[in-house]
Amino acid sequence: MEGKKGKTFQEAWKEVKALAEEDGSFFKAGYWETVYRTNIQSAYTAGKLEQYKNNMPPAWELLIIEDGRTSDTCKGIVSLIGNGKALPANHNFWKSYGFPPYHFNCRTSFRAVYTYEIGKGTEVENVPMKKIRKYFKPQKGFGGNPLDNGNWWMLTKGQIERGIKYGIIKELNRTENVIADYDELWKGYTRHKGKNGGWYDLCSDLPDDWEENKSAVEALAETGYKVKVIPEIKNVKKNYKVDWSNPDVFINALLYDVKKPKKMTSNAVKSRIASAWKKQRLTRAVLNVPNEMPEDILMTGIRRQANDDNNKITDIILIYKGNIKELKMADFKK
Repeated sequence: MEGKKGKTFQEAWKEVKALAEEDGSFFKAGYWETVYRTNIQSAYTAGKLEQYKNNMPPAWELLIIEDGRTSDTCKGIVSLIGNGKALPANHNFWKSYGFPPYHFNCRTSFRAVYTYEIGKGTEVENVPMKKIRKYFKPQKGFGGNPLDNGNWWMLTKGQIERGIKYGIIKELNRTENVIADYDELWKGYTRHKGKNGGWYDLCSDLPDDWEENKSAVEALAETGYKVKVIPEIKNVKKNYKVDWSNPDVFINALLYDVKKPKKMTSNAVKSRIASAWKKQRLTRAVLNVPNEMPEDILMTGIRRQANDDNNKITDIILIYKGNIKELKMADFKK
């Protein structure tokens, strides 16, 4: 976890310790260091998979550090699918066991293997799952695909409120930060399945803007996106004198805020996009645009925000006239 000036673990630990203790949790620093380092790896995995999701390689290779500290978990699989041996990207291993980390303090990473590498230092083999199961026993709760389960970033409600109180919530709001398992700590979710493997999880404690955002969330799920709706933290400004609101959703494990222009003007489009950074410190937004918005005005608003010197938004998921498109703000710069 980094602060505004790039904090070390020891500095971050002081802040996290305060959050945890006020939330009724007491842990030794060694525990939090393990959580911190394991979560950094989870964020790294999520980032790499996000990078490759639209350009899937033919195979994945595990990169296992072999020394006196290599765990039995990773040692058991190195001769099968690691360090020069890879599995096809569609192998059941990746669905059954997923990607590292495979245990606390896991140092194993992974990389994409492309066609030109196969047979030239890297061999791709279809190792039977029966053989893999015999030698590979990851710790419970590890592995999987963070882009599928959406669990790699989340604080408890109490920790979020402490973060507001201590003035560090906008740092905790970054998608690189990982504290706790979403499903374990935030119970009471109902999964609504869409098409093409998509779904959305709806919490029992509905946020105030759910009805406004519902059509966007449903459209995303029907298109194959995996969405988790985040409960709202109430009375933030009243209780903490901070003008802050939590993000609306996780989409494929990344934080987004859903924005809908209220007027049919380019100013309205621009300001709604910009607000994702101003209040939530997010660089991604879902732009849910009314069908009656003229397309030239919509595009003008997006271009104006992209070329604003203060723009921090990098990605937009645009919902417009029954279509969903992923846009890069860099593509709209002059």
